[in-house]
Amino acid sequence: MQLKVVVDGIEYTPIVKLNTWKLPEYENDSEWVATGFSEVTSDYYNRSTKYTEAGRRRATKELAERCAKMSKQRDLLEAWRDHLDPEWVDKEGYTVHYIYYSYGEYKTGVHASIRAIGTIYGSKETMQMICNALNNKEISLD
Repeated sequence: MQLKVVVDGIEYTPIVKLNTWKLPEYENDSEWVATGFSEVTSDYYNRSTKYTEAGRRRATKELAERCAKMSKQRDLLEAWRDHLDPEWVDKEGYTVHYIYYSYGEYKTGVHASIRAIGTIYGSKETMQMICNALNNKEISLD
């Protein structure tokens, strides 16, 4: 018997001998890929292994669109952080700052010792500058 886990409608199968999880290889015409910058496609020629390795392949267009949107937002935050503070490096044990959205505005938060997966961190000053620019609509994550 093989263990299977379903998350957001996608079936994941752990490969026990490697102690890793494997994302499914979709083999039908309903597969969608979030190619980046809010773009999705079901074009057969865009279904390369690189999208599986990057976690961008999805079973439906709706899931691919959600993936594309979230990936774009994360990429833009990271790009602004790197543009404003190219020397910043996350050092374990140091306090880091991040941006979150709550009640209609962007705010900064702080972590002293934990790192949430998928979160973009930076210095207090840099993250506050990005936060202010978002709230003033000088930049956008859309």
